[in-house]
Amino acid sequence: MKLVGEFNKPIEIAKQRLNVISFQNTSKLNALTEGLIKYSQSKSKYYDENVRLVADDYQTILPNNVNLIIVLCGDINLFDSKIFKEALYHRFEQQIFNEETTNLLYNKVESTIESFLNSLEIKNESYQVDFQSSNIVLKKLLGMFKPDFHNDLDDLNAIEQRKLFIDTLTSTEKENVLVLLFPEAHLGLSDMKAFKKYLQTLNMFSIIVTSHPYFIIESDTLALIKMNGEPVNTKQIREELLLFKEKETITDLDKTSKMIAYHEFCQHPYLDDEFFIQFMNNY
Repeated sequence: MKLVGEFNKPIEIAKQRLNVISFQNTSKLNALTEGLIKYSQSKSKYYDENVRLVADDYQTILPNNVNLIIVLCGDINLFDSKIFKEALYHRFEQQIFNEETTNLLYNKVESTIESFLNSLEIKNESYQVDFQSSNIVLKKLLGMFKPDFHNDLDDLNAIEQRKLFIDTLTSTEKENVLVLLFPEAHLGLSDMKAFKKYLQTLNMFSIIVTSHPYFIIESDTLALIKMNGEPVNTKQIREELLLFKEKETITDLDKTSKMIAYHEFCQHPYLDDEFFIQFMNNY
């Protein structure tokens, strides 16, 4: 699977891997985010917008063939979103349809409500008012009741909140694609490590949009998109690094290459300072 959008060539997205994207240009970042949201909400049978998912043969994957889970990690009110509430009630609906015992109970409820409504009438010599026979809409019936969370959601930490959000929106029928926007939000470094381990257990595609060096260095596939839309060439950096030093002298070639790429991407002036480099070499 590949992602096309605010970059000059498609970005490879691997399953059960940390696929990380970072931008120098805020407008490109915003365009990607808005494009993914638009893609996730589309019901179109033909989709040719700029931001979309494509198969390995570059054919567009229609939005209704994937389940895009977009997590705004900086949002401290994830559970107030309409999409979460709809997904939660959908899970209850699926339980009623798929579990025999629950389904039998619901049939009894439906029959009881119908008998109850049939028993109601306002009658007079000149008129009569009662309820029309109609099928009960399960979604509306469940909407009359408020879910009871046995653990207070306010007591859940940021990782636990995200797990609940992702679990609730995960589809058993479609290919799941998880989009995490700035997962470093509300997480310390130890929490980032724990969250990374959790992400690696998910049997789904992931797109991680971040500016944090931890997720960039720990990525499996990395796209550092420069102002002109071109990615930093990490493959070339890796090859030049091998020419500069023997492979055996580099503890982790992959991570070292990404660190150098991140330096080029961020253009931190202190990394070019001779005194700083001398200090680090002697540290």
